[in-house]
Amino acid sequence: MTEATSEGARVIGAGVLVTIAGEERRLFFDFAALELIEDEFDGLLYFTQALNNGFRGKQIKALRVGLLAGGRRAGVTPREVEALVARLRGREDFVEQVTAVIAGISEAFDQAIPPPPSKRARSSSKASARESASHGPESTAEPSSRPESNQVTSGT
Repeated sequence: MTEATSEGARVIGAGVLVTIAGEERRLFFDFAALELIEDEFDGLLYFTQALNNGFRGKQIKALRVGLLAGGRRAGVTPREVEALVARLRGREDFVEQVTAVIAGISEAFDQAIPPPPSKRARSSSKASARESASHGPESTAEPSSRPESNQVTSGT
């Protein structure tokens, strides 16, 4: 039996691969995922602000919600997300690893809802949630060597 998909539920963008529980999963935001984010953050703007505010805001909550919402069609479970966050907490490279996951969430979110061009971006290139994200002065994370994947390893 084939499931009918309405225009509103279609995925915008190809999504972004992230590794969760040792398995690559594709994050993408369809209408239902965006609704879930709206419910958790009282609006999409507050979600993007949480992603972009670094560790001064609710970035870890945004990471959890982003992975669950964007990964729900790929079968990402709350238990897997909590296990990932717990593994990240104990790592020396915590900031870099969280930054990599946030970059993947931001990229997938930007595919679904491209950010409006800023005045500066109109004269140069399109600004994105990932490019404008503040991860704190101690962050030295480099982009993933695989352009479509943001890798997080468990260390186990």
